[in-house]
Amino acid sequence: MNLEEIYHPIAPDLDRVQRFLQTSMEQAVEHGGGASSDKFTKKAIGYLLSKPGKKLRPALSLFSARALNTDIEEACIHISAVLELIHSASLVHDDIIDEAEKRRSLLAVHRKYGVKIAILVGDILYTQAFSIVADLPGVSDETKVQLYMLLTNLTKRMCYGEIFEQDILKASSKISKVDYLRILEFKTALLMSVASRCGAILTGADKKSEEALASFGLHFGYVYQLADDHKDGD
Repeated sequence: MNLEEIYHPIAPDLDRVQRFLQTSMEQAVEHGGGASSDKFTKKAIGYLLSKPGKKLRPALSLFSARALNTDIEEACIHISAVLELIHSASLVHDDIIDEAEKRRSLLAVHRKYGVKIAILVGDILYTQAFSIVADLPGVSDETKVQLYMLLTNLTKRMCYGEIFEQDILKASSKISKVDYLRILEFKTALLMSVASRCGAILTGADKKSEEALASFGLHFGYVYQLADDHKDGD
């Protein structure tokens, strides 16, 4: 079974996410610092988003919402775009740290436009993501704050995961199972857990359902990254 078959139940919703993502980033660039900088920023961001990845994080959010409610509200489309923006921003910065040459068969953003521009592009993606959270349609202020705190804490822990990994790599070529799983949790699994939790929160799920979906996302993230690392011989 391929991703297209797996995503079939949410395919129209993923299309809505992609359209909103493009519109949102166009608006973000239009409110930038001026005509010339807007044009250049739009080009760099357009290059980054020109070849979408697997969209696993938005998909997890949408599937969680679908599991609890047959209708996908606009707020869930927006939060799914937020998750993709946070993921994309982290990839831009990770590629710089790892000195990666390519991302999704294209030159990494820092190789195409330079390290300074790549850092700033990643920062723009983060700020746009959190701006979207503050303006979620049909969502109470209390829920917005809940999601905002959840996503800011996630971003912080993703950064800690990268710092922890770099510290270990500098200290030794060997890594314990416990430390390896911690890196997987902070860098990959937590984002997938939060994606699943967001879908539950926006459907008004009870706490038991929310925790169950968050747990599924966490363990899915572990398995996904373990398989990916094994495939890459990492």
